[in-house]
Amino acid sequence: RYRPPTFHVQAWYDEVRDFTYPHPHECNPYCPYRCSGPVCTHYTQVVWATSSRIGCAINLCHNMNIWGQIWPKAVYLVCNYSPK
Repeated sequence: RYRPPTFHVQAWYDEVRDFTYPHPHECNPYCPYRCSGPVCTHYTQVVWATSSRIGCAINLCHNMNIWGQIWPKAVYLVCNYSPK
């Protein structure tokens, strides 16, 4: 059983703990080249001033490469944010 998209959107919002205002680029200066530390890029999309709608899709991917490991069944969630 999969978690609903709202669970993941909440997890993205919870990245606020890694957000360093007024210097958000310090959240993880290595992304997108090496995302091994904290990230807050999902958070910034969720709270962007003009974001008012979100559309999400979920897909089951077979043999997906996740950070150098092959997952036989990976659930892939993609969301698109829309302005007002």
